Amino acid sequence: MAQVTLAPNPRDNQDKRIEIAYKIYEAFKSGKYLIHKTTRAGATTALIAESMNRDEKFLCMVPTNWIADKTVVADSKKYSDLGSAHIIHIPANHECLYNQELCKDYPDLKKLPILPLAGSCEECQNFDSCEVTAVLRRPDAHGTVITYKKLAALMMAAGSAPNTMAEKILNELSFSKNVILDEVHEIQFGDYVKIDVYEDGIGKLIDVKKYHRVPSDYKYLRRVLNEFGKLLTVPQIENSVHEVLGGAQDENYWKHHLNISLPNPSPGIREGENEYKVTVGAYSELIELTKHREDFGLEMRNILELFSMLLIIQSKTISISAIRDQGIIRVSIAAVNEAYTQSIASFVMSMQKEDKRIFLTSATVCSYNYGKMFMGGDPPKNISFGIGGDPMNTNSKMLILADSKKYYAIGRESRYNKRDEIVSKTINILEMYGNDDCIIIALNTKEAIKLEAALKEAGHEHDVTYYKAPEMMGVSAKARVMIAVGVANKPSNAFDVITSNTEESKRMLHESVHCDTWQAWSRVKDPNGAVPSLVFALGCTVEECNAVTTWGYKRRVVIEPYKERQKKKIKVSCERGLITTPEIIKCKNFEEMIKEAIKHKLSKQIPENQQNLPIDNFLNKLPENSKISLFINNIGRFCTKKGVCLRSSEDLLSLVLNRTDVFAQQNPKGGYLKTKIPVNDFLIKQHLEGKMTIGAYQFNPDNKVKWICFDIDSHAPKNTVETEEDVKRRNELAETNCTKLCNFLKTIDVPYLLEKSGSPHSYHIWIFVELVDGKIAKQFGTDIRKEVGIDCEVFPKQEKIGKDGYGNLVKLPLATHQIHKTESKIQVNGEFVTSFSNIELEVLDISKYPLPKPEVKTKKPVSKAVTTEHANYRTKVRPCIESALKMQLTGTQGHFMRIAVCREYYNSGVRDLEKLVDLYRGQNDFSYEESMKGVLSIIRKESKNVRCDRLRAEASNFVNCLGCPLYRDDASFRACNRGRVEEIIV
Repeated sequence: MAQVTLAPNPRDNQDKRIEIAYKIYEAFKSGKYLIHKTTRAGATTALIAESMNRDEKFLCMVPTNWIADKTVVADSKKYSDLGSAHIIHIPANHECLYNQELCKDYPDLKKLPILPLAGSCEECQNFDSCEVTAVLRRPDAHGTVITYKKLAALMMAAGSAPNTMAEKILNELSFSKNVILDEVHEIQFGDYVKIDVYEDGIGKLIDVKKYHRVPSDYKYLRRVLNEFGKLLTVPQIENSVHEVLGGAQDENYWKHHLNISLPNPSPGIREGENEYKVTVGAYSELIELTKHREDFGLEMRNILELFSMLLIIQSKTISISAIRDQGIIRVSIAAVNEAYTQSIASFVMSMQKEDKRIFLTSATVCSYNYGKMFMGGDPPKNISFGIGGDPMNTNSKMLILADSKKYYAIGRESRYNKRDEIVSKTINILEMYGNDDCIIIALNTKEAIKLEAALKEAGHEHDVTYYKAPEMMGVSAKARVMIAVGVANKPSNAFDVITSNTEESKRMLHESVHCDTWQAWSRVKDPNGAVPSLVFALGCTVEECNAVTTWGYKRRVVIEPYKERQKKKIKVSCERGLITTPEIIKCKNFEEMIKEAIKHKLSKQIPENQQNLPIDNFLNKLPENSKISLFINNIGRFCTKKGVCLRSSEDLLSLVLNRTDVFAQQNPKGGYLKTKIPVNDFLIKQHLEGKMTIGAYQFNPDNKVKWICFDIDSHAPKNTVETEEDVKRRNELAETNCTKLCNFLKTIDVPYLLEKSGSPHSYHIWIFVELVDGKIAKQFGTDIRKEVGIDCEVFPKQEKIGKDGYGNLVKLPLATHQIHKTESKIQVNGEFVTSFSNIELEVLDISKYPLPKPEVKTKKPVSKAVTTEHANYRTKVRPCIESALKMQLTGTQGHFMRIAVCREYYNSGVRDLEKLVDLYRGQNDFSYEESMKGVLSIIRKESKNVRCDRLRAEASNFVNCLGCPLYRDDASFRACNRGRVEEIIV
């Protein structure tokens, strides 16, 4: 995979993340950029560290103070080359020293959303020591971090009156050269306040009469109460409450958009007075009332209701919405805080100058139009933070164990009814990996409290956090095991209040679930990609896990139309292969979940003494797919790499061309014609301009090759009528195979170049090698393909040139198909392009890669054949047949192998039709009806097992005789070759 490369990293810190940040700053001197990455990639800390290395002042905006303190202030300094760095965190006004003294005397004030600053900070005796004013006292600081809400508050305060402290702080921030909006996805979910006014079964929830004891001295608050009371009696409001309530009571409530937005029918306190003056007056009175609330029989929730009332009556538009959660319906009156997003956008636009860089970063970028934050609506340019957005390959060390069932809010399978089961599973995991290495997460604070209490009652105390907790996004954690009880589900109408229709609301709902879940699960990932991490996704299906972990450019959530008695289908699509993904395993039960977990990450109860054992002993104890360790071992011992800098597209084609005395030219019908003339600069130019298409022969006359190519495509099968579902499944399989292969190559540290070959969902994955014997290259490529477990073409297909003297060919990159006129593109810095000016690739020397050596064969006596009644062959199942079921049996070869599998198991004594059908349940395209038809067709007549020689001829992608335990002497092999395993002497 290619990356923008301008110069080597000059920093003392040679961390890959710092190198990528350096290259980004070198490549992009100004402008606006949306940086795609995986979670825990270290992008924000690296970008801040590099800004400090350049002595360029930065401003970083974040959603939480946790991220500000633990990620920006603490972690960024570690990556910088500076001996000491000064980063200022502009805190909430609660941190004002004057306000802190006030909160000591009146602790309830800490619970207020806003505490205004003193009238003139410069005159305060704490000015020289207060954190709030530090940004004015330290203009020489390397950078500043601030939350989005604090920034919005400063913007609104600065716009309300001249020469405010807010205006001075904003002016200081404007001197920043580099602006970073971290976890920028949070902006799309907006900000709003609401008050529940009605609950089904209870009736009205709010009565302004309970505030009658508030003295008349509180003139602004009395006006707030008066106006809000009037608002509740407006016929338009009352009708809207009944309308959304009726929709929520319908059994298909989730199909409705349970929100009505309308202009505020009440003039509120805006009319005829300075709104800012009234707001400040109301805030001041609210503070005073909080100090003495008990004197008037008010609880703290009543004070917070007053704050919400103030915002609602000031809003130009209000919303009446209903939410049905766990069978309970609540109707709310709400006001969207449009000023929040508008203020942030306004500030960003003010920073949009020629000499500034603006970086938007997030691992969970959704479908929000970030162009709205910039002048002219021009969207930022998409770039990825290194290859796959995952420079440390963190996802390769993560395993998610998906459940076979879900936990629901209500019903037989509810979290309440399954509480004992959840507690039992949780304790088992805690005992396996220890309390300190585990994080437990629940749906929300209420669920977390209940689960924490249940664990305590069971004698195993442990903290339980919840989705959207401050520590569950953007900050590091020491634990490497996550116990997740469900995904971050929300009520189906949760976003009706801030959206205009049902489709938009449902899309935002699912995007929010995916964001919050993936952000939380990723806390256990090792940011350095060294330590394995686990997620026990209890009550989370494999479909949910796949949706949660799929991220990339142009990500879209598509909700398929509802069908009666069918599960709702949510499809997530994006440019696959961009952002890496962790491995996900669907587990049939909790026992399988535990077994897979131990294979991936040793339990604290298992001594880690495998390191001193021979590699073969170690591999024998790992699961089938963990032979990846052998690849890493062989590549480390026998393969070396060197860098190659390509300065133009012509350089890339020269790297691919191995034989220049002859080439193949694509004709107008799509075929290729051998042309025995030398390849020269003119022909290369014609190819790059799309005027002709060149196919390159892989072998030189000495049977040497200089690249390996995996050809993954989604071509329609010949002479077959496909349904829409067939096409969809075929396309998805190609994308999945490409992702799996690329992830595997990253894991084993094999450099590659990804090419979109022109046809939809079709790719070439190139591995460039030093000139090497074709036999070694074929073995290397075939080993990789088999280990990944995908069905695709691998070049070289043969070990040497055949009788024709040329061998196979592959279309050169950056080609134009002469029929369809589609262009192939290569991936450079996360984007597919048709040309480039400077990229760096790595070439692998595999000349010492070991070839398999056939073992010495010795003859052994052959036993007599064993037969059963009905004259059937009663055979054992051969290892290759058993292994095939662990692969995805696709294509023509896969179809043949499926027939062989059924025949062999049937002949071995499996006569139960259901058990024969179950053999295929691991296949991605499994269909019970189609499998049953196939089984009945195969066993309709008696026949022998498929011979080994025919298996090798018809299904070579799925058999490996050299690796077969039966392939060790002539007698055994002959018996195996006849498909008669009962004759083999063990």
